[in-house]
Amino acid sequence: MQLETSEESMSTVAIEPVWDCNQAARFLGLHPKTVKRMARAGEIPGCRLGRRWIFRPSELDALLRGRVSSSAKDNSRRNQERS
Repeated sequence: MQLETSEESMSTVAIEPVWDCNQAARFLGLHPKTVKRMARAGEIPGCRLGRRWIFRPSELDALLRGRVSSSAKDNSRRNQERS
């Protein structure tokens, strides 16, 4: 069986880099052990690959953006209730 490969049949797929615990911890401003604990508990998105944890930067960024926007909404509600 012969496989044909042509430029038309192969699509370009952008592969997102992944971060290890240290890189994710630096991005999140946490200790690497805290990042591992949170990933194990399902509090942050991560994947275990053998004995190592890996993280997609886009998922961590989305997590932070979601928390920032939700905390901003909570703060605006509190300010409206005080008025």
